[in-house]
Amino acid sequence: MNTSLFKIDWERASETFFIKDDELLALLAPFTQEPIQSCFLMGSGCANANYKVIFRSGLTVLLRIYLRDQFALSREIQIHQLVQDKIPIPKIHYTDSSFKNLAYPYAIMEWVEGELMRDVIVKGSTTDIVECAFSAGKLLNQLRHIPFQQAGFFNPDLSIQPFSADHTLDALFNLCCNEPIIAHYLGDSLLQALADYIKEHAFLLLDQTKANLTHADFDPSNILVKKHNDTYQIAALLDWEFALADSYLLDMGLFLRYSHRLPRIYQDSFIQGIEDKAESLPAHWQTRIKLKELICLLSLLYDNRHQTRPNMKKDVKRLLEDIVIV
Repeated sequence: MNTSLFKIDWERASETFFIKDDELLALLAPFTQEPIQSCFLMGSGCANANYKVIFRSGLTVLLRIYLRDQFALSREIQIHQLVQDKIPIPKIHYTDSSFKNLAYPYAIMEWVEGELMRDVIVKGSTTDIVECAFSAGKLLNQLRHIPFQQAGFFNPDLSIQPFSADHTLDALFNLCCNEPIIAHYLGDSLLQALADYIKEHAFLLLDQTKANLTHADFDPSNILVKKHNDTYQIAALLDWEFALADSYLLDMGLFLRYSHRLPRIYQDSFIQGIEDKAESLPAHWQTRIKLKELICLLSLLYDNRHQTRPNMKKDVKRLLEDIVIV
């Protein structure tokens, strides 16, 4: 498997969380006291802990423990209520934010059968890539039509905390430049190339007047697919921890982050899926999604500046170079 794609070799943001048997029983008891046949820690994910739990009856659920953000579960519950009849997502069976049995909020969710789109694309045929990317474009077009009054971060009740001046691309880039660890890691040449690119193109971010539900981690590692009538279709969109109200162009940039390392049909099929309902993309969309990507990538570096995640940082630096160095 190509480890230079889709965060495959990125380190976790926190240590792996292992649950004890007595803790597991206590967490599951309010949902069911059926005997447990097996429990597996899922390997994907860079922050939270996800366990596949199989009961003797055959019932299978996902136990999701929110390690990074104690308010993420509250937001995810609200988002699920908003989108459950619009897009495919796992059902939430039970939640607990009381911290009575565990120091973290957790949810017991429906187990959705399927394959990670990431795995299908990396090892799949051209036909598989076309089907997956096209279906992801159609899914993004659905998110594009779930509007919000303004852009900003979600509070636990999905009210909006508007972006401040500190959240602009210029402000974020200045933060990175003034952080010695980041400035040294990126080097003068890349920092200058970033400065030139931002100066030339940042005006394209100033005319954003519409906001929609934005997943903000919309890449094939968070999308489950399943064959239906011998064609890959979306089974579920996972992991809404970073969701906010913003432009769908941010999610476009995330999905196309590695498109230059994949066959051109990956990008083309994704765009066809977005435009499937005869809704064209805005002018300069290619540059706009790159600007959104710069925000995401620079945020990753800044938020992890004191963490030892060499694979992630190496990949982010390479992606920044791919955007601004011709």
